[in-house]
Amino acid sequence: DSKPLLPIALGAVALDTLALLLVAVIVMPWLAAGGAGTETTANIWQGEIKLAFFTLPQVWGAHSKTMLTAWYTVMLCVALLSAAALLEAVTVRLMERFDIARLFAATAAGLTMWFVGLLGVFSFNALSEATVWGYTAYQATGRLTTHILLPLLGLAFCIFAGRSLPSHMTQEAWGDARLFHIWHFLLRYPAPLGLLMIVLYSMGVLDWILSLWG
Repeated sequence: DSKPLLPIALGAVALDTLALLLVAVIVMPWLAAGGAGTETTANIWQGEIKLAFFTLPQVWGAHSKTMLTAWYTVMLCVALLSAAALLEAVTVRLMERFDIARLFAATAAGLTMWFVGLLGVFSFNALSEATVWGYTAYQATGRLTTHILLPLLGLAFCIFAGRSLPSHMTQEAWGDARLFHIWHFLLRYPAPLGLLMIVLYSMGVLDWILSLWG
């Protein structure tokens, strides 16, 4: 039997929020104690991985080698789990599209992603001067995925779940009939509009429109 969607979603949000709070409570005081300025600390949470790999070793390395080892061990586990989850969809698609074995599909997809990922690694050294519209390879891929592709994926989900799927199917998955109509309305109207505004803002379209009025 399928479980209602609402308790699962609330549990996932609660665990994700708790994990972020724990990271903030543990990391931020160490950075402040190590003399990291507020600008540096803010940049770390804005995705500046280069600062995280330089600042944290300097701060933790002087106080606790164990903490530093534990930090990078957790980062390695998270990276591997995330890669495995993202690789699954590509592997299944390759298996269905080209009728190949799972091992070959996973290996081909993994190697391809690894070679593409080298652009991000080299953007911190050998390719640091190679930019596209002022962005290095790492910054460009990060901006593309975070500011454009993720909102577009959310927009596609809103359209699919809110308009393409029959309402009785989504209501059965939701599980709570009292809140379903509110959720379904938000999924059909405010959420797609908000996500579309995010995409337009990230692409600079809203700034261009506002500049016309100036």
